[in-house]
Amino acid sequence: MSRSIFEAFSYASQLIRGEDLLVIARTSQGGFNQHDTNLVTLHRIEKFRELALDIKPVYSRGPRLH
Repeated sequence: MSRSIFEAFSYASQLIRGEDLLVIARTSQGGFNQHDTNLVTLHRIEKFRELALDIKPVYSRGPRLH
């Protein structure tokens, strides 16, 4: 994320490679506006599964079976 309204990431594509998540995006950094991207950037989130929240449903009367 950027503090500048003229910098943005768009049209991201994702790929899982082993334990990492790779993201490639069109990027506007120092560009005329957010739409006119001037870079293609690659981002790696190492061991991204470890960052996931452990979210499980809470059943007050047990799971519904129908």
